[in-house]
Amino acid sequence: MTPANTSLSAREADSRPSDHFASMPIGLLSSIAHELRTPLSALSASAEMLETSSDVGEQKHFAAIIQRQAQRLNGIVEGLLEAHRASRGELRKVRSIIDMDVFLAELCEDQQRVFPHHRFESTVEHARQLSSDPRLLGIILTNLLSNAAKYSPAGSTVRLECRREGASTSIRVQDEGQGVPEFMRRRIFEAGERGLAEQQPGFGLGLFVAQWLCDVIGAEISVEDSCNGRGSCFVVTLQG
Repeated sequence: MTPANTSLSAREADSRPSDHFASMPIGLLSSIAHELRTPLSALSASAEMLETSSDVGEQKHFAAIIQRQAQRLNGIVEGLLEAHRASRGELRKVRSIIDMDVFLAELCEDQQRVFPHHRFESTVEHARQLSSDPRLLGIILTNLLSNAAKYSPAGSTVRLECRREGASTSIRVQDEGQGVPEFMRRRIFEAGERGLAEQQPGFGLGLFVAQWLCDVIGAEISVEDSCNGRGSCFVVTLQG
């Protein structure tokens, strides 16, 4: 083949749909679409109501919804970008000493604003400080807290607990939802997997991103029965 033909072939290839895009799991594409559509729909509806409302109280209410959904969108996009960088080996860890009392409390406060109809509580036992990447660990735990809220009833409590266990530190996110059956626990972190709650958007997306980022920071992630007898408990374990 001549160089001219090679160049032509390359141009033709560029005009076709991306092979990488075509090879993406349909479940993952569906999860991304659903996960983005939910806050976008809320943003659009709240913006329309804000534009037509003359009541100051209503205006503040709709402005708060817009702020929450914008924060949620930012978290989704940030998590996807970091997972993409991780898949290409471009993600750089920045390890530092984390004050876990403050760190977990701030994560709960952030999620309380996004999910005002749930309660978020954090506790730390014998693990006041942890050496890890605070930005990536924050994305991991934010995804787990968000999933916990989405799959548990309004008015329920999501608990974020950190404790020292021998040579490792475990961080648990416990909810009061329907739980994850034993047969699904190996698949739950796969791209596009949405578990039993098929009607809910993006069940597998946040967990997929969390799995990727756990690999980057050298942590393990698993799911088990909640210790309070209902719901599920996602556990992130870090050594050292």
